[in-house]
Amino acid sequence: MTLSGADTVANYQAALRSVTYRNGSEDPTEGERAIGFTVTDGNSDDLGDGALSATATRTIEVSGVNDAPVVSVDGSELTYAEGAGALAIDTGLALSDIDDEYMTGATVEITGGFESAEDELAFTEVGAITGDYDAARGILTLNGADTVANYQAALRSVTYRNGSGDPTAGERAIGFTVTDGNSDDLGDGA
Repeated sequence: MTLSGADTVANYQAALRSVTYRNGSEDPTEGERAIGFTVTDGNSDDLGDGALSATATRTIEVSGVNDAPVVSVDGSELTYAEGAGALAIDTGLALSDIDDEYMTGATVEITGGFESAEDELAFTEVGAITGDYDAARGILTLNGADTVANYQAALRSVTYRNGSGDPTAGERAIGFTVTDGNSDDLGDGA
C-alpha cells in the first residue's frame, strides 16, 4: 500500500495508525506476517532528495480456526406408509467442510415425535465408516475417520423404517450432525 500527498506529520501518523490487516482465506497458511512501514519527507524543505526513514516493522501472527462441517438437507416432507419398507431420508444430502478433508463421526437423530418401540434408522457402511443404532434414544451414530465424500455417501444412505404393525401417527423430525474431528489440528472437532 502506498500513501501519497503532501500533509502534516500528525495526519500521516493518524493515517499509518489506521492501517489494518485482514486475511480473507477460510483456510489461511498459518505463521507470521511482517508488515513494514517506510516514510519519506519528499524533500519538503528543499534540503535534498527527501529523507527516507528506516523501516519500522509490525509482526502479525496468523492462526486458523476450525470451521465446522456443513450439512444441507432437502427439507421437504416425506411420507411413510404403514407396512412400507425402509425409506431413504435424503439421497441429495450435501456435506462440506472448508478446512478439513476427513470426518470422524456423525449422528442422525429422531429429534421430534420419536416412538422407541417403532422407529428405526439404518444406513449402509461406506469405507471405514461403521455405525450403531440406539433404539431406546432414536440415535444412529456413525464412526470412523474417512473422507467428506464417504461420509456424504453414508449419510445419503440413511433410512427410516417403522417396525410396528400399527404405527403411531404423526411427524418425525430427523437431524444430522457431523464431526470433523479436527483433522487439520486447529482445535476441538466441530
